[in-house]
Amino acid sequence: MTTNDKISDDLMGVDEQFIAEDPNVLALVKIGRSRGYLTYEELNEMLPTANYDSEKTSTIVTYLSDLDIKIVNIDEEEAILLDSKEEEGSIVVDSEIAESHADEPKGD
Repeated sequence: MTTNDKISDDLMGVDEQFIAEDPNVLALVKIGRSRGYLTYEELNEMLPTANYDSEKTSTIVTYLSDLDIKIVNIDEEEAILLDSKEEEGSIVVDSEIAESHADEPKGD
């Protein structure tokens, strides 16, 4: 089963069939699942008002929320990215410390 098949299966329970068949929604779900969030800018780019009325957009946003995909503004995204980089940095620092101590002679 491919990722798109899995996403489509998850969407089948949604009242609005257009969600399960819309490639833009499928792309948003895929991105949102991989990161855990989407930005409002991404939603606006993928769901232009010319093609999606407020009711459709609201249904899609509700569905994304049901999948635990957060919708954040750019400032929140920057904070999320900064936090994840700090966490990665602390792991790197810890491993560098461990490596530097690995060369030290061990006392008996």
